Amino acid sequence: MQAKTTTLNKLSESIGLRIHPAKSKVLRVGTQTSEAVMIGDQPLEDVDAFCNLESNIDQEGGTSKEIKARIGKAQAAFTTLDRFWKT
Repeated sequence: MQAKTTTLNKLSESIGLRIHPAKSKVLRVGTQTSEAVMIGDQPLEDVDAFCNLESNIDQEGGTSKEIKARIGKAQAAFTTLDRFWKT
């Protein structure tokens, strides 16, 4: 993982982009390795799950959290519109 992160960082810098270590996270799926992943001299934060582009991603790779989040958003939208449908 570290080798790929280092390569990505070097390629990014070569075209004028910078990976922000404080905004970058590490989600380990299917691995027992707990070695820190670094950008330069700064370690990236390890997380169990995160939300990216409106999709919930976790270590299990399942969709149950994603489905629950979408159902919750739909319920909130229907609750908001409920008063219009009852008139």
